[in-house]
Amino acid sequence: MEEISDRTFSENQEAYYNNMSAADKTKYDPIIWQKSKQSSKEYMSDPNYVNNESILALLNDWKNNIYIEGEDYINYFDPIDNYARIVEEKLSTELWIPNGGYATYRVNIPNDGYYAVNYRYVRVANNATVELSDLYTGEVHDTAVFEKLWNGDAATGGLATSGNNRIWLTKGTHNLKLKLTQYGAYLDYIRLEPINEASVLSISASSEYSAQFGKDKIVDGITNGTGEWASKGEKNPWIQLNWTLPKTFNQVTLYDRPNLEDWAKGGTLYFSDGTNLTIPEGTIPNNGSAYTLVFPNKTINWAKFQVAGGVGPNVGLAEIKFDLKIDNPPPTPIPGLEPIKVSSEYDSTQYGRNNVVDGIMGQSNGEWASKGEKNPSIQFNWSAPKTFNSITLYDRSNLDDWAKGGTLYFSDGTNVKISAGNIPNNGSAYTHDFPKKTVVWAEFQVEGGVGTNVGLAEVKFELKPENPSPPTPISQHLVPSTVSVSSEKDTTQYGKQNLIDGRWYTFNTGEWAGNGEKNPWVLYNWDYLQQMNTVMLYDRSDLDNWAKGGTLYFSDGTNIKIPEGTIPNDGRAYTLQFPTKTVYYVNFVVEGGTGPNVGLAEMRFYNASNIARDGSVTVLKSSQLYDGNPLYAAENVIDGKKQDGVKGVWVSNKELNPWIQLNWSGTSRMINQVVLYDLPDTTMNVNGGRLLFSDGSSLEVVGIPKNGEPKRILFTSKTVKWVRFEVSGGESDVVGLAEFEVYLIQ
Repeated sequence: MEEISDRTFSENQEAYYNNMSAADKTKYDPIIWQKSKQSSKEYMSDPNYVNNESILALLNDWKNNIYIEGEDYINYFDPIDNYARIVEEKLSTELWIPNGGYATYRVNIPNDGYYAVNYRYVRVANNATVELSDLYTGEVHDTAVFEKLWNGDAATGGLATSGNNRIWLTKGTHNLKLKLTQYGAYLDYIRLEPINEASVLSISASSEYSAQFGKDKIVDGITNGTGEWASKGEKNPWIQLNWTLPKTFNQVTLYDRPNLEDWAKGGTLYFSDGTNLTIPEGTIPNNGSAYTLVFPNKTINWAKFQVAGGVGPNVGLAEIKFDLKIDNPPPTPIPGLEPIKVSSEYDSTQYGRNNVVDGIMGQSNGEWASKGEKNPSIQFNWSAPKTFNSITLYDRSNLDDWAKGGTLYFSDGTNVKISAGNIPNNGSAYTHDFPKKTVVWAEFQVEGGVGTNVGLAEVKFELKPENPSPPTPISQHLVPSTVSVSSEKDTTQYGKQNLIDGRWYTFNTGEWAGNGEKNPWVLYNWDYLQQMNTVMLYDRSDLDNWAKGGTLYFSDGTNIKIPEGTIPNDGRAYTLQFPTKTVYYVNFVVEGGTGPNVGLAEMRFYNASNIARDGSVTVLKSSQLYDGNPLYAAENVIDGKKQDGVKGVWVSNKELNPWIQLNWSGTSRMINQVVLYDLPDTTMNVNGGRLLFSDGSSLEVVGIPKNGEPKRILFTSKTVKWVRFEVSGGESDVVGLAEFEVYLIQ
């Protein structure tokens, strides 16, 4: 994500500009224009605009405003083909977003405040409406209209101003979603312009002893007795701070008057959001030293402190300070945790070892970073034995340093492996459960690390209940430690790294292409043995290059043939399940390939777990042949027997279009794949039907193989309590299923 506001010019550079010749400025100015994305098309189309004032205006715009380039999206959705079209113009680049489509962006906001929103776009066939919202909360920040504009030159692109006069954004990282709600448009950029409205503070109080002890002394920064607010004859006075713009805080520090006669022992803090916090009497020190209270983030316009239990003739305060120290309040100290040991730390403060237990994750100001290490180690020591059975690890949030996996060593002599690639690179949580351990120390040794200063943002040890409600088994992609290929068309756009980048069906982006090969090969290696039973292959999405099939060779000496023509030519997934293997490498050799540069968009391996067999499922059905006969019972669809003649099947009682339903007890399950197996007898055919889910959604199913081969239905993840399959188009009076499988594959 490129943010122009982060690329500043020094005074020397500005001076250099001022001393340029007119000819040099003419050469250099288009580059400045392109990067600064000056939005006034009339101004920029004027051939006489090149002068000192315009150059400096552009520099100022570049330094002070935040630009979100259309093509720098994090995720993209097109309801038609999900293909991100990026158009390069003479002086800019635009992203096509269709009606109903959207792109998401990650942007760092430097300060709390109001921002004016502008959008630059080109080629809009009809008035298009847009919506800018928070990706996670759904809060709509802004709406605007891109007026009809159809031209081929981005230099005269349109400028849509914000639908609201201003939007409020807090300091920190924001994930924004731009959606076209009517018609489509080519987006050049979004500009966030700070509105320079200072937040003016005013103070009110129940009384003041005199000007020397006035209410404004409460924020003068003096706590030694020469700058105090004192009430006039009150034991329980109040004081209120008011801001003209919302302010965000999570900490307040109170200083009593340092004389020992007047003591504001405690009281209540009231906030403009309707909440309040009690400070128990006796908590605030009587000698004027600091008392700090930490609380969850609050965005407020005013805060009032009402003294309670005051002692003395003129109770007041020397100082009150509100701060936003961190995005979350610090966690409760971990009892018995001794000093943490690390192999190294980049520095002892900003990236020190203690940051792994500060409760901050997902941002750079609460991380431990090693000093120049790819595989550092960190050890936790406790003064008394600790019992736990789970660890949660958060990698550093930047994408350059990645603690991919490693080994946990414990004081009882045992260890636990965390496979390389299991810890997410984006700072999100990875939780690993293991048998209960009682130990006095635990060390995590990173393995397979990538980057210059590998570390962690947070580590949490936890003792979970022995028998919690079963979670949905998630089949995580087994990311290889290394990827090798027979050749690459180039090492960037079509390099081997694209095989594991999570992108497919995107047409020439996120793909590996061989260099002039029809039958290339790819080899995945893991540092440790991996259990797997599923592979998903995605061909390149262009139709000219087709990896039709091939052979998978495993380190255990076995191989699996994928018939030519089985892998779809258009980039859709081909899924193959096989008996579980424990291996450390897999080699896929393409066979029957056609095209000049055959390759793959993605190859993923999983140890998939059938959620339908997790022990909490009850099976309902419309009917059963010979009711009570276990040979045809509905429960047979979850027995794991897929093509065993008439054993392990469900058969309805002479229904052409029966139904069968899986219900989970306890917690809901998240799912994104169903696999159906028809009866292996080709005269008894289901053909198709509809999947219905407890969330009210449904999916049509067609083309169920008549020979008992699997029919896989993939869909966006759903959280459900039950799923039902209703047959439509059944043949013969004996219709049923051999197996009904359900998965969550990520």
